[in-house]
Amino acid sequence: MRLHFTSILAVHIIVALAYSSSAWGQIVNGDVETGDLSGWQPTGTVSISSDQNFRTAGGVGEFTTGNFVVALGGANNPNNGFLDQEFITTADANYTLNFDYGAFSVYVGAQSIEITVEDVSSGQTLLRETILDSSTTNDLQQVFDSYVFQFKATGTMTRLTFADSSTATFAIDGIVDNVRVSLLGDVNQDGGVDFADIPAFIEILIGGAFLAEADINQDSAVDFADIPGFIEILIAR
Repeated sequence: MRLHFTSILAVHIIVALAYSSSAWGQIVNGDVETGDLSGWQPTGTVSISSDQNFRTAGGVGEFTTGNFVVALGGANNPNNGFLDQEFITTADANYTLNFDYGAFSVYVGAQSIEITVEDVSSGQTLLRETILDSSTTNDLQQVFDSYVFQFKATGTMTRLTFADSSTATFAIDGIVDNVRVSLLGDVNQDGGVDFADIPAFIEILIGGAFLAEADINQDSAVDFADIPGFIEILIAR
């Protein structure tokens, strides 16, 4: 079966090798491992926090995502935080947005966040989603869930906004980490889709792993059904 998958893909992509795509959608400091919010435009109650800060507040363990996260509504402050970043896109190109979000507390509660993607020039909304996390925990290894959304750019500059929409703020924080925007099909995550993505796509296809950039048909799996769409993206660019 593995040989069958590889052979079919190889036959179909011979033509595609001559084509390439460059459509950057890179988020700066998406994992905030700089220890600050460089690259972002924060307003309201938005701060950088470490796992040590959360352990002081009753957390246990350590983050699996790195040393730092973005905290919204921290230190019992109002839930009025916004976190923005603008990035370069190519009109009509499809992108994936990946990030981790969770609700930290030693008590039972909930946090919510609104995610908006819009074209900077026209103000057109390309994506709007709200996440409600009621599975609060003080276990830093379990606090995050990963989220993936897709959108189509309509211009050369696009804005991503995280807005804290929580109602509770006492002894509870919403936290964000590992924000990534990539071109759909950019399996090797180098900022473009071209023949260099083919080996990575085959590896994920055969190995059974999941990567949002390779899930071309958006069915939450990377499998045989994604091959035609992947080839189409290569040829179209």
